Amino acid sequence: MRSVNKVILLGRLGAKPELRTTSGGKSWCKVSLATSRPHKKNDVWIEETDWHNLVLWNKEAENFCHYMEKGSPCCVEGRLSCSSYDDSNGIRRRSVDVIVERAIFLPNGDRTGARPAHREQRPPSSANGEQRYLGPDSQEARAALINPGQYEDGSGTVPGHVDL
Repeated sequence: MRSVNKVILLGRLGAKPELRTTSGGKSWCKVSLATSRPHKKNDVWIEETDWHNLVLWNKEAENFCHYMEKGSPCCVEGRLSCSSYDDSNGIRRRSVDVIVERAIFLPNGDRTGARPAHREQRPPSSANGEQRYLGPDSQEARAALINPGQYEDGSGTVPGHVDL
């Protein structure tokens, strides 16, 4: 029987991603992503937040760190990676990370359509040159979240998508 290890998350970054380099020269970054979900407590609906550890490698990490800020909304697709380690007190700890394979840089939700000055650069073009900014009310932005990979023009190209 085949197994599946696939994760898709839509949320906001908890911190500015910081680019790091391994001793072998590979670029990488680790950053937290917050996702919220409604939860009923004592007959009152509240938002509960979950925090996820994202890990990106190589050029994907470099692009992500260059264009994303604390609070930036994004949609990521990847796989879960579980590991364990002994902390400084000798206690065995477990860690679950999302190894990001793809990310969609989403608009910040500003209804005026204006973007902050530090956001004037656009993410780099994908290999087929289809990269472009998605406005906050664009149908393409909503379609990217609902049905990634298939769009009205039938191209299968995800606008705003960066292969990581």
